[in-house]
Amino acid sequence: MANRYYLESMLDEKTALLSQEETHHITKVMRKKIGDQIELLDGENHLFQAEILAIEEQKIRAGILEVRTINREIAKKVFLVQGLCKGDKMDFIVQKATELGVSGIYPVSTLRSDIRLNEEKARKKQERWQKIAKEATKQCRRGVIPAVNPVSSLKDFLAEQNVADGVVLALYEDEKMTSIRDILPKITEEYLYLIVGPEGGFDLKEIEWMKSIGVHSVSLGNRTLRTETAGILGISCVYYEFGDQL
Repeated sequence: MANRYYLESMLDEKTALLSQEETHHITKVMRKKIGDQIELLDGENHLFQAEILAIEEQKIRAGILEVRTINREIAKKVFLVQGLCKGDKMDFIVQKATELGVSGIYPVSTLRSDIRLNEEKARKKQERWQKIAKEATKQCRRGVIPAVNPVSSLKDFLAEQNVADGVVLALYEDEKMTSIRDILPKITEEYLYLIVGPEGGFDLKEIEWMKSIGVHSVSLGNRTLRTETAGILGISCVYYEFGDQL
């Protein structure tokens, strides 16, 4: 993993403050000292070359030596709308989707979701997934951390989320008419939402309802993929079709 860290805030134009967590990693694990140089990210496409000036109240104060703008984003804004799934599959999905370049992740419950989270558990899960996205962003050297949004139902997401500015695709294993290969070259909108069902897939009523409100049902091929595979393949197809931002 690259030795890059997130700054907590800018004290002024030339001085950054790091969190206690990042400071602990830098000083205790990486054994950096005052005077050593480190690279900092702000999550907004900026990479800072910095020097450790001081460690006060378990937080590093770093002097900015150089600022560069970095851009490692996909040409389209891709959002993964993922049906809740069991065990640590969501951890894996969040990590890999972040590496592949999604702009945001929406965990949703669907008709066939076996996972039901109360408000407190949903909040803690969101915090955990956001931390995983942050670490994955650092590892893959992206400049932007994708937001992991609060858990909602699929119906609430499609009702409340403004997706009118984009195209919404439901990745459906029983779709026989339209493949993702057919539809991607025709998309000109900037925003693209990929909806993936949980382990049991989508209920037929759910698919019919989504179609009725403008969601496109698309196939990823002849094989039935695991939920943790489908979204990753869908994002990969988008990346192959549109590439990186120039």
